[in-house]
Amino acid sequence: MSAEVTLEGPFGGVNAKVAALRNRTALPAGDGHRDLAEGVWLSSEAGRGSALAFDPVDRGFRLRLRDAGRSKWVAFGFGIPVEGLRHCRFLGVRVRAWSADFYSCRPNLRYLRRDGGFVDRFPNDYLLSSGGLHDQMAFIEVDEHLVGDARAAEVNLFFQGNAFDIEFELIEALQIL
Repeated sequence: MSAEVTLEGPFGGVNAKVAALRNRTALPAGDGHRDLAEGVWLSSEAGRGSALAFDPVDRGFRLRLRDAGRSKWVAFGFGIPVEGLRHCRFLGVRVRAWSADFYSCRPNLRYLRRDGGFVDRFPNDYLLSSGGLHDQMAFIEVDEHLVGDARAAEVNLFFQGNAFDIEFELIEALQIL
């Protein structure tokens, strides 16, 4: 990727996996849960007609949504180590992306509970672009009680709208002390 990826710290391995997507095989438009690499995925409500495609590009990777169909969500996500959250006050989610048109997404920290349920935490703001190249960061407060009850954790970017075309140079999780 063109931008410098943070490979140190508790989320360095995950950041490297996301950065390596530029070397993966393209995935045609479709819906449901689809793995891009181990612990990295695209997700939308299965059988609801969304058309989300993945393509590697020189600078990173491209996500194109031609139609959200009747899906209640469209997301890009990846797992992060719970142990890394134990030493964070906030989880930073940095996105450096280019688009020709408007797009909007809301990062999410999902705690997967030991009992099988999950709890979502969102930052106050969305990541927005009216087009062009933007480097943005969202901050999600880490809840020590939820971390203590979590068997796993993940970051999801939930996209709004019926269509988008975005080239990601960087998506990374950052430990904010």
